[in-house]
Amino acid sequence: MSSSPGTPAEEVLVLGAGGHALSVADALVRAGFRIAGHAGDPAASVLPVAFEDDGAAIAHAELHRIRILVGIGDNRARMALFSRIPAGLALPPLLAATASVSASAAIGAVSVVLEHAHVGPRAAIGAGAIVNTSAVVEHECEVGAGAHIAPGARLLGGVAVGAEALIGSGATILPGLAVGAGATVGAGATVVADVPPGSTVVGTPARPIGGDRG
Repeated sequence: MSSSPGTPAEEVLVLGAGGHALSVADALVRAGFRIAGHAGDPAASVLPVAFEDDGAAIAHAELHRIRILVGIGDNRARMALFSRIPAGLALPPLLAATASVSASAAIGAVSVVLEHAHVGPRAAIGAGAIVNTSAVVEHECEVGAGAHIAPGARLLGGVAVGAEALIGSGATILPGLAVGAGATVGAGATVVADVPPGSTVVGTPARPIGGDRG
């Protein structure tokens, strides 16, 4: 993807050094990129940190014209950093080596589709979104900017997921339903009705709990 045989691999600077960044870094290397460094808090990181300050990391990338990818699992934090990436330095979509992505799918910048995930025909993945390990986004689904489809989650045909929503691990969203912006679907839930923006649903069938996240 990033280079032809015999040419240097393209460098990518990763904002983040925690668990999600570990998965992102692995996918980058397997796809033929080279990690220029990680930015993060050393006390909370599982990877070596080259920059403790995100601003310094972004300035370094801008000076040396290095592409940037945000490797942070939290939706709001990820999108806040995405908005700070200088023009032209946002990495195109990262598609892991074992991911299956339809040629007719649209994948936004700085989004990631991790190992063994599937994105079906005419699906649309927004900028900065995550389709995590072994997740399934079926035909004609729409995943909003900054949303996170967690490992093993399944969006059946025609599902719409709003911006910065979280679909928990192993959850299933039945065909044609909508999950609103900022909503959370708990791990293992089965969603059989639309989920309002900012709400949290859990269980099978999924039911609302708690209050509004906004």
